[in-house]
Amino acid sequence: MACCPSTVIFFADVATTLIMYPDALKAIYGAKPRVDVYYFDTDAGEFYTLNDFPTSQVIFDGNIKIDHGGLASGYVKIS
Repeated sequence: MACCPSTVIFFADVATTLIMYPDALKAIYGAKPRVDVYYFDTDAGEFYTLNDFPTSQVIFDGNIKIDHGGLASGYVKIS
């Protein structure tokens, strides 16, 4: 759904991120929103995203759970 601004959630030094996804957000973004994950590259000092982020690492079970495959920092954008 492209009607609304994205929601951004930051994470730091975690292996997984759990985002509560209540009915209020479902009303805005739908039952299965677009989830983009951006990681912070400490050497370059900037954020990057994986164009082919494995969807198996993003689990929708009423909430959104992201497995980063190890400790990571960055942010999640829901749209």
